[in-house]
This record gives sequence, structure tokens and C-alpha cells, in this order.
Amino acid sequence: MGRKVVIIGGGLGGLECGLILQRNGYDVTLLERNVQVGGCLQSFIRGGRLFDTGFHYAGGLGEGEPLHILFQYFGLSDLPWQQLDPECADEIVIDGKSFPMATGYDRFVERLAAFFPSERESLQEYVAFLKGVGEGIFNAFGSGSVNPLFERSASDYLESRFKDPLLRRVLCGPSLRLEMTLELPLYVFAQISNSFIQSSWRLPGGGSLIASTLADQLVRAGGKILTGAEVTLVHTVDGLMDYVSASGREFKADIVVSDAHPAVTVGLVDPQESMRKVYRERISGLGNTWGAFTANIVLKDGRLDYMNRNISIHEGGREVMVHFYPVSDGSKATHLDLISPMPFVPREDPGYQEAKQAKLEECLALASSRLPGLREAIREVYTSSPATYRRYTLTPLGSAFGIRKDCSNVAATVLSPRTPVRNLYLTGQSLNLHGLLGVSMTSILTCREILGTLPPNLTPFHAQGSI
Repeated sequence: MGRKVVIIGGGLGGLECGLILQRNGYDVTLLERNVQVGGCLQSFIRGGRLFDTGFHYAGGLGEGEPLHILFQYFGLSDLPWQQLDPECADEIVIDGKSFPMATGYDRFVERLAAFFPSERESLQEYVAFLKGVGEGIFNAFGSGSVNPLFERSASDYLESRFKDPLLRRVLCGPSLRLEMTLELPLYVFAQISNSFIQSSWRLPGGGSLIASTLADQLVRAGGKILTGAEVTLVHTVDGLMDYVSASGREFKADIVVSDAHPAVTVGLVDPQESMRKVYRERISGLGNTWGAFTANIVLKDGRLDYMNRNISIHEGGREVMVHFYPVSDGSKATHLDLISPMPFVPREDPGYQEAKQAKLEECLALASSRLPGLREAIREVYTSSPATYRRYTLTPLGSAFGIRKDCSNVAATVLSPRTPVRNLYLTGQSLNLHGLLGVSMTSILTCREILGTLPPNLTPFHAQGSI
């Protein structure tokens, strides 16, 4: 039997790390506090329809594209993915005017240049830049130095590249794909934007299909998954992790990988001397991205046309993304989500329900400006907030994308998988990039630190480079 590994958390990062390590001779036990694995990949049924929590669509899944290469290794590339409309995968609506964001580099330029003809050359240079960054994505597993693009602001880059402020707003339009702040590193913006320009996909069956596929593979490989097992303590002796306590049981292990938020992870470590106070305070004090409000809407039969695209609507400082769920016949929509950034309001706050209702009305008003028959087509509405996410994931303030990356403070906000406890490692969206692509890359980076090399069958990653 190989060395024992305990994985804390069954989100995408935990499941992927567990599968990699189990395949490479380790004895893996994954502990998940909820009744099902998946984290933000979990799905649920309301009004007879299947809804997702955090996952809605994926980029870069075409043959030979980065996520496709990763998902081939993880056994996820053959799931029933459906491609969004290449002519307009993301429709950006700004102050009532629509702009198409197509997939495919040439098509992307042509569609936007029709609205911004004077920016055609800049758009061509822009996609060439994104393509170059994307092609170097597998170099992120080389020497360990930080890619210089982490130290440059995405906002500054866009301002220097494009004269038209409206075009800059359009390019940042899918706001829930990432949070566009002045501090957002150019590397994060470029990798994620590039993947969605390459190709965009939905998944009938939702994020739970990704999670269950990974879980099934882990168990078939000999790993163990325990749900309803909430970790309460990571006990260390002489600077090394000794055992993990979860739901009244102790799990001895040679290595622990935490897929929990880093601030949650450092709070589990005991005794205090094993992890210096300055490290704990630094990790716990890092800022986090906003959380999301979601309205899960069940529609009346045949009342609203299905759209094979996402719609991001921006007006007067407010924004909402409309996500349609795939349908079998492709004609009428059955259910959809409205997603919008929302400040954290505790569930116990007297104004919590009022805040959710106000946010719902804001989202419905914005979405109805593009979909006039939406309100009349609604059969049922279910809502969640950042407080809901915190309840299920323990992420501080219900953050949607974890720790906020800051181009002016890269050393503090782009985290290493290693911790001061030599056999305790981190993984997940708070380390490097968020989303399916970012978390999958980080899972391999974490396992590389443990294995000392990259796993077999991941030859695209054997280039030298920097992160």
C-alpha cells in the first residue's frame, strides 16, 4: 500500500488531486463535509429542473485546446458537451445596445470590428496576444518563477491597447467570468478570456456530472470518499502533519491536501507553533472576490425561446448574466439562471430577505430589458446569495472566485501549494486561476510538488517555463 494521503474537500481541485495521486501509487482518502461531493460543481433539482451552483459553462474544450487536454487525462472530455453558438457565444448588452462575442480568433475580430471598425487592427493584435498567452499555458508548470504578466494590470493593458472605452467595456463584459478590477493581473484575464474565445461549451447534466465522473474514477482506482465528514482539526507534531480529525474520527496520513479556502485551512492547523502567526495572519487577511446572487428560474412551457448563448447585461452600474440550460429540441427554454455580483449579507441579518428580494427585482428588471417576456414566462423562482455559498463551502464572505489576485502584490496573492507544514499542501481556485481551467491546472501543480515530477500521460506539461 502506498503512502497515505488525506484530501480535505471534494470540490474540483480535491477530486482531481485525489485521482492523480491515487493513480500514482498513493492511498487516498477524501473527506467531504457535505452529503455529496462537488463543491461549486454540485447540482440540485427545483421545480423538476436540474440547476447548477457555481459551474455554468466552460472554455477551451475544442480538440487540442487546453481544457480538452486536461480533461482527457481526467476522463471528462467525452461527457456530452454542447458548444455554444460560435457566432455569438456571449452577447454583451451595454446601456441597451448588444455586441456579439464570437468564438474562433478570426470570427471574434470580424464580429466586433463590424461595430468598432477603427479598432480592427487593435483587435487583431489583441487576439494574437491572447493566443500567445494561451499557447504558453502548459509552461506554467516549469521553474516556479512568476510569469511577468501577473505583475501587469489587465485594466492598464486594455486602456493602452484600445482607444474606444465602449470596446473596453465590451471585452470585460462577461463580468461573472472574472472580476474586472484595477488590480486584476493581466495573466488571469488573458488566460480565461483566451479559453472562451477559443470555444465555449455547456454540459447537459450539469456540474454534478463532472464531479460524479471524477469520484467514480477515484473509487475505481482504489481511493476512498467519505461524505458527511467535516474536518475540524489538522494535528501536527514537530512541524509535520500527523493526523486529521473529522466527525469524531482520526485519519492518519503522510500527506494532506486541502481543497478548502486557504484561510479555512490555516484555521484547522494545531498546535499554533506548527504554522507561524505571521503566515496565518497573512493568509487570513487576504481580500476575496465578490460573491454571487443567483436566481434559479423555472419557466412555463413554451413561453420563452431558448438561446444558445450567454447574455451579460450592463446598465447604470448594475449587471446580470443570463444563463440558459441546454434543451433537447433546441427551441423553447425550460429554465435559466440570473447571476449577479452581490455584497455579503449574513443570513441572520434582519435585512437578509429584503436584500435578496431587492437583488432579485434588480436582476429581473435588467434581464427583462433584453428578454421582454421573461416575467410572464416565470413559473417558479429560487434564490441564493453569498451567504448560501458560505454555508456550503465555508468560503469567506461566500466569495465566488476565492482570494483576489493583485498585480501590485503578486507574492502575497498568488499562492504556492506549499505551506509551512511540510506535508500539508493547498489546491483550488484561490492559488492561481479560477474556473475549470484554472483549478485543473492548479491540481496538477499541487501534485507536481508532491510527486517531484509531473504524472505520466501529461506530456503537454513537460515544457519548461514559469507560473
